[in-house]
Amino acid sequence: MLVLTRKPQEKIRIGDGITITVIKTKGSGVRLGIEAPADVPVLRGELLAARDSFVKTETDEASVPDAATNQAKSDSEVQFTRVKRSRVPSVLPNLLGEPGPLRAMMAGRATTGA
Repeated sequence: MLVLTRKPQEKIRIGDGITITVIKTKGSGVRLGIEAPADVPVLRGELLAARDSFVKTETDEASVPDAATNQAKSDSEVQFTRVKRSRVPSVLPNLLGEPGPLRAMMAGRATTGA
């Protein structure tokens, strides 16, 4: 693993078509901008893990004789669509299969009135 230190607005180039820009740092979080060709999937690690577990569950339920056929099937099901920011709270839990920690925290705040 290559570990680099970058300041805001500094860039990292990967190959000819991928550029990662550090947009902002805040506390322990970092906001990144990623420029990549449309045919290169860019997923956060937790979404990739959720997708992989979904594909594994789907594989366990359906008996597919050829692993290569199954891999091609899961790759062809990936779609990228733009979701309006106002719809993210309703779309993301369906993608992850669970409400997630932020949703639980916000629900707790709403009930306690904090």
